[in-house]
Amino acid sequence: SWTNLYLSLAVLPESKPTAPLAFLMRLWTISSKASARAIVSVFTSLGLASFGNGEIVLHDIHLEYCRARCARDPNHPLEAAWHLRVLTQYAITTAVVVKGNE
Repeated sequence: SWTNLYLSLAVLPESKPTAPLAFLMRLWTISSKASARAIVSVFTSLGLASFGNGEIVLHDIHLEYCRARCARDPNHPLEAAWHLRVLTQYAITTAVVVKGNE
């Protein structure tokens, strides 16, 4: 859902709540940069984020909202699950690249 896509941004670092499209593609488990851009475009048009230099940028208050919403709503996946998804996707990508170079 759009809500889960947005709330998953809770995994962005507090010190710099930004992420490139490649990261978002892994987080959202989508394979198309165009799809990631379209999702980001919806969020920016609603004033929920901005986009610049190839990265989504969340304002501090939006990051706090995402984290608070995840923490209080037991029906939403925990941030840990989203972190694990991204790490798993990077591990799969790395394994394919390494195996392909052998």
